[in-house]
Amino acid sequence: MKNVLVIDDEPGHRLMLHAVLEDAGWQVREAETAERGLELLADSGQKVPIDAVLLDVHLPGMDGHQALAHIIAQHGDVPVIM
Repeated sequence: MKNVLVIDDEPGHRLMLHAVLEDAGWQVREAETAERGLELLADSGQKVPIDAVLLDVHLPGMDGHQALAHIIAQHGDVPVIM
């Protein structure tokens, strides 16, 4: 099973994406902030690897563009959809 990380501050968006992705056969992890998403992505190497990231652009604190720069620098092989 493939694993996807959804980073979005809107609970409704996360809920909808979780349901759609799970129905499509993905195991879904969620984060409400970019900072938490980066923590989960860093931990994924030790636990369950993340195969893709769905990343909101407008996030509180660190925005999606800043998070994308971190993801590319630290996990360049993980595809990201914004």
